[in-house]
Amino acid sequence: MSYATKNVLIVDDDPRILRSLRNGFRRQPLRVFTAGSAVKAMEVLGSERIDAVVCDQRMPGASGVDLLECIASESPQTVRVMLSGDGRFTTALEAINRAQVARFLAKPCPATTVAQVVADLLADRAGVEDYVPHAESARGTDALVQQECATAPELAIEPVMDDGDGEVAFKILWTGAMTTDSTRILGADESAGGD
Repeated sequence: MSYATKNVLIVDDDPRILRSLRNGFRRQPLRVFTAGSAVKAMEVLGSERIDAVVCDQRMPGASGVDLLECIASESPQTVRVMLSGDGRFTTALEAINRAQVARFLAKPCPATTVAQVVADLLADRAGVEDYVPHAESARGTDALVQQECATAPELAIEPVMDDGDGEVAFKILWTGAMTTDSTRILGADESAGGD
């Protein structure tokens, strides 16, 4: 399956947000579907193969957590992203624990950022061959990552495999201090209102 054939479903009861998010995906090689409710989302899911869902939390009929939990149960391979103006820690916990979301994004969040997050998550799931733009070779990637890590003192690189052909797999480690400020983790503060 080609990266360009991945399907994304955006679910939000606000038509302006749906339009904005759809426009944010224009530069991504993804096919975008929209739904204004959980019921409409289930109809799309019943008729199309959906690879990722971006869902609002507060919607009439069913919450985003409820919808994403159902999707996790029915289609666990589908990438799930919560996008919500409800930046409470308990909402994020429900999204993670019940719906097993890959990301929780706080509104307002630029549409292009949402699109890039989804594209990156799908690329991670698909593998390197689909992630490398224009099917360029992945050779030299380790040197690029080492260069990036050298400019960010809180990052470290650790080789994890050498398959004998000169290519080394590696992992990037965070060596900086971790924050316990939940508002920084969620990307919004408690005063961020609305949905």
